[in-house]
Amino acid sequence: MITTQKRPASNKALVPSSKSTIERMAAAMADMRAAGHTVTADSLAIYGDFTSDQVTRHGTEAANLARSLNVRAVAA
Repeated sequence: MITTQKRPASNKALVPSSKSTIERMAAAMADMRAAGHTVTADSLAIYGDFTSDQVTRHGTEAANLARSLNVRAVAA
């Protein structure tokens, strides 16, 4: 006989994200670029669920990180 077990309740809302805003933004940029989408401040705010203020504050640093990760992945 097959039995099922319930999964324990997720505490995602209680656990802070281990990634910084810049790392999450860089990952969103890399995902958008890989999917063939143009990465703009507006599209990043919508796709990555970031505020305009976050994009303005961290966008340049996140773009640099996304580029460096992309180059590293190709070179490896």
